[in-house]
Formats: sequence, C-alpha cells, structure tokens
Amino acid sequence: MQAIADLEALVDASEEGHTKLINVTPICSEQEEVLSVVVTMQDMTPLEEQERQRAEFHRLVSQERKMPLATIKGCAATALTA
Repeated sequence: MQAIADLEALVDASEEGHTKLINVTPICSEQEEVLSVVVTMQDMTPLEEQERQRAEFHRLVSQERKMPLATIKGCAATALTA
C-alpha cells in the first residue's frame, strides 16, 4: 500500500514575476487506488501586493508615531540647554 497525501507548493515564475500556489489532491477508490487527481492553481500576486501595502502602511504609521516624540525630545533638549 502506498501513502497518498495532499501536496501544496509555492512556485515562483520569475520571468513573469508571479507566485502560484499549487494544490494537488488525489481521488482514491475504496481500495486506495488513485482514480484521478484534482489540481488547483492560485495566483498569489494580489495577496503579495496586499502584504506589501500592509507592511508599507505599518512602516509609515510607526514612523509617524515616532516623529512627535522626536520633536518633544528636541524641544526639551533645547529648553534644558537654554
């Protein structure tokens, strides 16, 4: 008897610049013989773009949060030296 399991892989098509998620699932008989295989492919490019935008937003928000503190520290340092 041969073990059969689902297979999932990410494939980077570098010439196109797209990443694909490929799922392969066997359809087995009661005797555990492979009758057929179902293959699905999903273009991950939109999800990668969303992740890039989320990371950029997070970076900007973090930077904006730090800017008021830098201004307050600068003013405090100036006031202390004056």
